Amino acid sequence: MNPHLALLQPYPSEKLQRWFAGVTPQASLAAIRLSIGINEVPRGD
Repeated sequence: MNPHLALLQPYPSEKLQRWFAGVTPQASLAAIRLSIGINEVPRGD
């Protein structure tokens, strides 16, 4: 295996998971989904 693989930086999503580990959101606030990908809002046909 390539010995340089250990030198790669973690993915940004992995960094975010570490930063937010142990953080509890306020129950009174609605979550804001920041997903990237297929639009989840139904289309108006």
